[in-house]
Amino acid sequence: MKNIIKKLEKIKNSRFLEDFQGLKEYVIEDLIQEEKNDPKYGAKGYLEDLAQSGCQSGMVNKLIYYKDTENFYNNYADEIDNLKEYLEENFGEPLKIKGNTRNWLAWMAYEDIAQRINDELETNN
Repeated sequence: MKNIIKKLEKIKNSRFLEDFQGLKEYVIEDLIQEEKNDPKYGAKGYLEDLAQSGCQSGMVNKLIYYKDTENFYNNYADEIDNLKEYLEENFGEPLKIKGNTRNWLAWMAYEDIAQRINDELETNN
């Protein structure tokens, strides 16, 4: 347990994803809590489930209701909008947003940052 928490803290304090520092810190705090609350399942299990089911499954307790996803979007709007632009540039086309825009963007940002953190954890084993 302590090993993955140390790795997450190191990522949090690194220049990795520095353009998305607020989002990175938010997701890492969730991962650390998962690791502390359920060391058997932990952060890695959480990341695997998130990759499989996404935020729409309701597994991210703080991002279930529209009021919560809209607050999340509002708190990290600049970073989320920059991430959206970055992804659109890399995909070469606009993202296809379905449903409530802020909700969709909040989920997209959380999932994308979580996946990048997971990739970083796997790279630096």
